[in-house]
Amino acid sequence: MASDVCAGSNRAIVRASRRRAAAVNAPALTGLGALGVAVTALFIVDPVPVQLRWFLVGVTWTAVVVAAGVVIHLATGEHRRVLGDVAEQFTARLICSHWQRLKGWRIVEGLYFAGHGDVDHVLVGPMGLWAVESKWVTDEATIDGDELHLAWGGNPLRQARTGARKVELALRFGRDRIDVRVRPMIVLWGPGAPSLPSGYVDLAGVTVVEGRTGWRYRRRFLAGDRLAPRLKSACLTLLTQLDAKQRIGCRPADQQAHRKCRDG
Repeated sequence: MASDVCAGSNRAIVRASRRRAAAVNAPALTGLGALGVAVTALFIVDPVPVQLRWFLVGVTWTAVVVAAGVVIHLATGEHRRVLGDVAEQFTARLICSHWQRLKGWRIVEGLYFAGHGDVDHVLVGPMGLWAVESKWVTDEATIDGDELHLAWGGNPLRQARTGARKVELALRFGRDRIDVRVRPMIVLWGPGAPSLPSGYVDLAGVTVVEGRTGWRYRRRFLAGDRLAPRLKSACLTLLTQLDAKQRIGCRPADQQAHRKCRDG
C-alpha cells in the first residue's frame, strides 16, 4: 500500500494532511456542496437576466470552493508546513528555473538523512553542488555578525552546514565514491526576510540569499569552480537513486512532486 507520507517532503506531508482533513470533514464539505447546488437552482429558476444569473452562479461556486479550502486548511493544523512548502517551491524556481535547466542545472528535492531530517534541495550544476534550505520567515529575521537569527529559534546556519556535510558523505561513501565539495545555502522568503543590499551574504561559510531579489544575483551566488560533466552526471545519478529509494511506497503524485527540474 502506498504510504501517506514520503520522508523529507513538506509537500507530501501537507497533501496527506489535506486528504485526512477532507475525509474527517466530509459531512461539512458535502453540506457546502449541497448548499451550492440549492443556491444555483434558485438562481436558475428565478427570472433574472441571463448574464446576471450566471454571474451569481459563478460567485456562489467560487465562495463554495474557497470555503471548502478554508475548512480543509484549518483542519490540517499544518499552516507552518504549508508556508514551508511554498518557500520550497519558490526556491526551486529561483535556483532551477527553465533557463537554468537549459544551462545544465538539475535539482533533487527532499533527501532525508537519519539524525538530521531532510535537505530541502540539492542543486547540481556546471559550477558545483549546493545543499539548499528554504525558510519562510513571518517574523523579522536578523543578521548579527556571522549569525542569522530567526524568531522561532534554532540554528539555521548549522542546519545548512550539517545538510551539506550529509550530502557530501552520501556521495563519498556511495557506490562511485565521489569526493566533491557541497556548499550550504539558505534562501529566505516571507515578510520577515531581511533586505540584503547585494541580494545575498556569506555567513560563516553559508550563503544566505534574499529570495525576493535572488534572481538578480543568481549568477554570483551560484558561481564556483567548474564541475566536469562526467562528475556532475555521476553526482546527479547517485543522488537521484538515493531519492528514488526514499520514495518507494509513496503515492505516485507525491513521487512526481520530487522530480521538479531533475529530468529537464
